[in-house]
Amino acid sequence: MYDLLHEKSVRDLTIEEVARGLGRQADDLQVVAVQGCPRHGHGRQAHPRGSAGPGARSAEEDIRRPVRELVRRFNGFLGKVAMEILAEGQSDPEVLQEYRDRYLTSAGPLPRGDRASQASGEFRKDIDQQVLLDMIFGPIYYRRLVRHQKLDQRFANELVDRIIAYVKS
Repeated sequence: MYDLLHEKSVRDLTIEEVARGLGRQADDLQVVAVQGCPRHGHGRQAHPRGSAGPGARSAEEDIRRPVRELVRRFNGFLGKVAMEILAEGQSDPEVLQEYRDRYLTSAGPLPRGDRASQASGEFRKDIDQQVLLDMIFGPIYYRRLVRHQKLDQRFANELVDRIIAYVKS
């Protein structure tokens, strides 16, 4: 499936190509394309809402690491594929739901971006976790979709710096 997505966009795939690439039958092209699409890296979650990984030292690092990684991945081939899937999802609710289920819902919250960070004093107590996640990842998706400014590590670092300043104030 990965090789096939290098050759064609999600929109241009036929159901037969996708089924052949996945080695199975398919009823819905776009949903199968999302299911067959590799997560944005080596078996890990595409959307960094899960743990930043072993050795994370603080809530700030739990945000900074996945933001850097998402920016890196969104600047490559898998960012292109993710944007194509999201574009298809605008006219096909099943594709959008599959994307949410696969990349957002299953990943869960940032490990320390909730009550633990608030209880430890790292974050203010009035920070809503869902709003925090939108603040973190919304600007990344926006820059990737609209392409009005660079989506680079400089931006990623400044974004996290500003979010941390807000949640700690």
